[in-house]
Amino acid sequence: GGWVSEVKNMGPLTEWLKNVDPIAAWGAILSTSLAIREYLKSKLKIEVDFLSTTSTTIGNKVTIRNNSVRPIVVTYWEILFREWRFLPIGESPCHSPESFADFRILEHNSTTLEFTDGDYFSCSPKALKGRKLYLRLYVSGKRCPFVFFLYS
Repeated sequence: GGWVSEVKNMGPLTEWLKNVDPIAAWGAILSTSLAIREYLKSKLKIEVDFLSTTSTTIGNKVTIRNNSVRPIVVTYWEILFREWRFLPIGESPCHSPESFADFRILEHNSTTLEFTDGDYFSCSPKALKGRKLYLRLYVSGKRCPFVFFLYS
């Protein structure tokens, strides 16, 4: 069979492994795993929660949570309707700020965007028209925006 001949051809690999210093191999494995751990620890982690109500006085709330070990700066955000998650087909704006100033979310902290009275938007099936609601979040230092699913 094909795999049997591949196993037989592993002679050079097994010879090489016999000559590897076990302490050096242990050090290489340990340093690589620590590098991966540090990379994952410093990676940007953002969560978004959405609370929808039918009351314009209570309004809708979008909570942006920074679970990273460093602060983030949000440079812009917009709420939009989309038919597809990864493709902007059938995309239309739902709500975006008229004027915007960057805001900072400290590490392991959150901020809430509230939509009451004039900023309120409906999430009824009539308003959604079969589309889903998403938050597009622009973060300083990131080339592409983050897109978070809010409601369907």
